[in-house]
Amino acid sequence: MTWTIDFVEQQAPDTASVKAGYKQANVAKWIGLSKCDSNGLGSVLWGEIKGSGSKAYRTQIDLNGPAFKCSCPSRKFPCKHGIGLGLVYANTATAFTEQSMPEWVESWINKRRERAQKKSGKPTNEADPTKNLESHDSSNLSQSPLSAEELEALQKKAKAKAKRLENRKQKVTQGLIDLELRLQDLLRNGLISIKEPYSYWEQVGARLVDAQASALAKRVRLIPVDAQTPQAQLQELAYLNLICVAWRQRDNLSDHELADLKTAIGFSSSQDELMQKEGLSDHWLLCGVQKEQEQQLSVLKQWLYGAESGQLKLHLSYAFYNQAHPYHFHYSQLFNAELCSYDGFQNQRVVIKAHQLLDKEQQAQLASSDLAHHKDCILNHQHQDLRGFTCLNDLLLMHAQHLAAQPWSSQRAYLLKNLLLCEAQDSVFAYDQANTNAYYQVSLSKEAVWQILATTGGMPAHYATLWDSQKKKLTLLSLFYNGEIYPLT
Repeated sequence: MTWTIDFVEQQAPDTASVKAGYKQANVAKWIGLSKCDSNGLGSVLWGEIKGSGSKAYRTQIDLNGPAFKCSCPSRKFPCKHGIGLGLVYANTATAFTEQSMPEWVESWINKRRERAQKKSGKPTNEADPTKNLESHDSSNLSQSPLSAEELEALQKKAKAKAKRLENRKQKVTQGLIDLELRLQDLLRNGLISIKEPYSYWEQVGARLVDAQASALAKRVRLIPVDAQTPQAQLQELAYLNLICVAWRQRDNLSDHELADLKTAIGFSSSQDELMQKEGLSDHWLLCGVQKEQEQQLSVLKQWLYGAESGQLKLHLSYAFYNQAHPYHFHYSQLFNAELCSYDGFQNQRVVIKAHQLLDKEQQAQLASSDLAHHKDCILNHQHQDLRGFTCLNDLLLMHAQHLAAQPWSSQRAYLLKNLLLCEAQDSVFAYDQANTNAYYQVSLSKEAVWQILATTGGMPAHYATLWDSQKKKLTLLSLFYNGEIYPLT
């Protein structure tokens, strides 16, 4: 079982508990964060947190259940403290120290095992073999060196995992049926029937959260912000309807199409499973950074350019409050890494399987290599070394082809070469030398405009860009010029 933020949110009894849980998901609020993976009692987390009473609340989680217990008086199960402890573990597992169980944790675990023993009629004092389920293929259990009891436990856990997935699919199906009925009512009554857009779409989003379609819920809640014109609203309704239709016909989709659809709905991918795949090894350069805030989460998007492969990849990470992100790279600095792509059609998002920052000796060796020359060619905007588009229309054509194969993600990163900028009517527009009649508005701050002009003197330059077909917006992430990469966001 993979403990991700999405998985923890799905354990909450309602959306209010999720919000309350995020307020408890601060390592600094917890006392004695600990875990135990031994003693034959499975994997257990526990910690204490100050509540409204005189004594700290004792919170514990059996990861093999999952099961939650807390000494607080809340009638919700799991309570906000259990959700908060799970969120801390999903985001910062290193905050938990390995220790033997205290009496109050071991007593709870023993009672759970006794109840399980009565139901199964079998002794349960052996070490729990299900901890290593991910390392054993249930289809090859007959070839496994494990004992018969361990094989049986693995089979039970595999069945339980399949049952949870099936239950979630049923919830998603019912949630999308309800959504489709709402869309039909809107088309019948007209968009003007929505008197309070923010509260209306917030309610729709809450229903989707209950249906465990978190990514779709997030998009729905942003409709009043991102789609303020009737045309934009109809485009969003068409997108939602396409999701509903595709989910009904998911059995006819290819593996890549189904993976993209599930990502758009909110199914998460196991990073451990992704890292079992063969990755793309290259020397990488950071070429763009975007920071966002989602409730109590800090979201860091880092765009990476492969010096040899010429591919652009996105590394996405989350952190609570002001906690540090696991990876934070620097502009114009090469580093070695093997990146594994998420499932889907030409998915740019990756997980870092292995990486190595170059020390002084390695940098000295690199300085005399062909790769260093290649890097200099890239950063000094020589056309033959930077793989990108010289024509904006070619970029849009490529994006349209990608959107036809993968309609769920409107954003994609591209490299543009020899791009020119001009200012008109308090807006900044980009155009290329191949077609000076085609102008596209770019998202750029005043400070970034002055930085570009001061750096390039108004001459053509290369940019890492992010094209959003939904908002018809071109964002300049960074500028490649004169041996350096300059951040613009």
